[in-house]
Amino acid sequence: MRDLLGRTVLVKGMVGDGAPPGQLAVHLDNLPGTTLYAEATDHTATRPGCEVFVAVRPEDLELKTGGDGAMALNELGGTIEALLKLGADQAIFLHTPRSMTLTEGAPVRVYVAPAGISVWPV
Repeated sequence: MRDLLGRTVLVKGMVGDGAPPGQLAVHLDNLPGTTLYAEATDHTATRPGCEVFVAVRPEDLELKTGGDGAMALNELGGTIEALLKLGADQAIFLHTPRSMTLTEGAPVRVYVAPAGISVWPV
């Protein structure tokens, strides 16, 4: 059911210290040095050291072109490996408006707001 309208991104991580009030800091296992901040909810594991899964829906991601400079909070960097034109949209692993100028090999950043991140205990 989670992939009905697009693929949910699932990443394993560990809850860490230092999150702002009402949020959780999650250190991502497969991206050392990367922390995402999610809204804390009733069902989330809140103790530092808890293993968790981070889930993000494609529609909650914001793609930004350019990869220069320091990463902002909740930004992940990457490179476009393949680009597919689909009528008025473009597909990378998510859809973007055609008004964005994207090319294969271009650096990009993906931002996700804390409200767009679900955290689940392992």
